[in-house]
Amino acid sequence: MAPFTIDAMATKLSRDPAEFRARFDTARALHLEGVFAPDLLQRLVANAAAATFVDDDVEEIGTREVEAPQRIGGMLSVLLGRPSLYNWFEVATGLAPIRAVDGRLVQTRANDSDELGWHNDLGENGRILAVVINLSDRSYQGGRFDLRRVGADQVLCSQERPVRGAMTVFAVMTAALYTRFRSRQDNPFAERL
Repeated sequence: MAPFTIDAMATKLSRDPAEFRARFDTARALHLEGVFAPDLLQRLVANAAAATFVDDDVEEIGTREVEAPQRIGGMLSVLLGRPSLYNWFEVATGLAPIRAVDGRLVQTRANDSDELGWHNDLGENGRILAVVINLSDRSYQGGRFDLRRVGADQVLCSQERPVRGAMTVFAVMTAALYTRFRSRQDNPFAERL
């Protein structure tokens, strides 16, 4: 059972966030499935499939496409920006306070050049969590997400081909966390919390 359900009008909390704290402390991430109401997820996926994208080359990290203008990203910011969800994530992760949400839709294309190499997501002042959500309208190969500490080979968290609507939330509060993402077919995903 999902710990919460996000729909267009509200977020319903169904599990105590304290249940997730030990898992987060170990992996520095939470992988959550079934958190979007089915009708909302269907709309998000359809809108992501119809979105327009522009190239985004991130120096020393990789290549991808970013939605332009950011319509789905704005929707995600509103959906994830509810105080009850902030509070849930603060308890589940032990990271607080969450002050804002900045969402955007990013897509990796099916080719040999689109991927994000090992990097940290500590770019913005005050950012403590990031989120990746699978909004692909079709199945794909690849899409592996790995998380590890700087200078360590051990992967703390790894997700490959998450189900549609799956959300991976991870800590970016310290520069000790690195992520890598790679896909072999077009795969829209949203990021940032």
